Amino acid sequence: MIIIKNGVNKIKEGECMLKKITITTTILAVFSILLFSFQSPPKTKTIIKDGDFVMDITNKNELVGNSENVFIGKVIRKVGTTTTKYYAPETQFEVEVLKNIKGELEGNEIINQEIGYYVDEKGDKYLTKYDKQEFLKEGEMYLFATIYSPKNDWHNPVPYYGELPIKNLNIDNVSNEYKTAFKNQVISEIHKKHKNSEFEKGRVKHKS
Repeated sequence: MIIIKNGVNKIKEGECMLKKITITTTILAVFSILLFSFQSPPKTKTIIKDGDFVMDITNKNELVGNSENVFIGKVIRKVGTTTTKYYAPETQFEVEVLKNIKGELEGNEIINQEIGYYVDEKGDKYLTKYDKQEFLKEGEMYLFATIYSPKNDWHNPVPYYGELPIKNLNIDNVSNEYKTAFKNQVISEIHKKHKNSEFEKGRVKHKS
């Protein structure tokens, strides 16, 4: 009988110890979750890029003159992202062409915006963009001034000034303003030397 009692006592002691370990583990787990939840996520650092353009991008006559296509379009959706080895992320959007101002496009085109996120080797997150530049927004309309990239089959707009939101503006007024700029366009000497470019009359997309 003594042996049985000792065995029972040892079992009870083991159960108590197991309960203490379980309670301690639970407390530690809860504490870890609370500690993690109160930690603020790492902040995204913004890098503002400088552009070396062949024209004054704030001058509409030069902006239009040094673009192959100028048109009003509506953003349909984001379709992709790319990052070069120099950490220069770009973001692609599908855009519906609503109105041509220079050149002739129809249907939907891909706009390659020079803005995007990347994460470096240390795990730090960065947003690279030009001054004033913001991501295109789905459902919004913009004035696009672009140069076509045959290699990628997409259009590269001039940052900000060539991807100008027209949310609160009248489309006809914007169109007329940039048509006037087209009549008075100023093409840079550098672009005049590009024989395969279409800066004079604008690029026309031929049906396949």
